[in-house]
Amino acid sequence: MLTTKELQYQYPRGKKIDFPDFSLQQGETGLLLGESGSGKTTLLHILSGLRAPTAGVVQYDNTNLYQLSSGQRDAFRGKNMGLIFQTPAFIQSLSVLENLMAPLYLNHQLQDQHKAKHLLEKVGLYHKINQRPFQLSIGEQQRVSIIRAVIQSPQLIFADEPTSALDDKNAHQVIELLLNISAENKASLLVVTHDHRWSSFISKTIRL
Repeated sequence: MLTTKELQYQYPRGKKIDFPDFSLQQGETGLLLGESGSGKTTLLHILSGLRAPTAGVVQYDNTNLYQLSSGQRDAFRGKNMGLIFQTPAFIQSLSVLENLMAPLYLNHQLQDQHKAKHLLEKVGLYHKINQRPFQLSIGEQQRVSIIRAVIQSPQLIFADEPTSALDDKNAHQVIELLLNISAENKASLLVVTHDHRWSSFISKTIRL
C-alpha cells in the first residue's frame, strides 16, 4: 500500500537526511523509532503530503504522492489518511462531538453522529460528548484525537508521538485503543515515536 524509495530531505541551511526505504501493506502496523532530531516528524510530514521531500518517491498503490498538485495532495490526505499528533489540536469553542464532525464536514463526507457516539461510548467518553476539549484530561484528549483520526475510515493512520506525554497507565490505554481501532477499520498504522513502550506491541520496526 505505502512504499518509499530514496527519500531525502535537506533542511534550509541545515543537515540533509537520507531516509531508509520501507513499505507498509494494507492493515499492517509499523513502528518508526528514532531519537529527538533524527527526522521522525519530518518523515511523517513527507509521508502525509505536508512537506515535499528534496528527492525520492512516496507511493500509495498506484498514486505517486508528489506527482499530485498541492490541492490534490490535500484532497488525497483528507480522503485516505488519519493524523494523530503528540499534542491534540482542537477547536476549543466546539464540543467534543462537533470537533469529531469537523473533518467530515471539511472533506464533504457524511457527518455520521451515530458512529461518533458509538466510538465515544466504546472508549468511555460518551458522557463527555458536549464538553469542550479543554475540560478533558490529556489522556481523554488523546483518545478523542484517535477517534477523530478514524471517524472517516482512512486507509492509513499516522500517529506522531501519541503517548510521549502520558504516564504508563494512560499510555497503555492509548496504545491498545489505537491498535484495536486500526485493526477494526483494516487500516495501516504507522507510529512515529521515541517511546520504547510501543516495542512490546509492534514487531515491524523502522529505525532512523
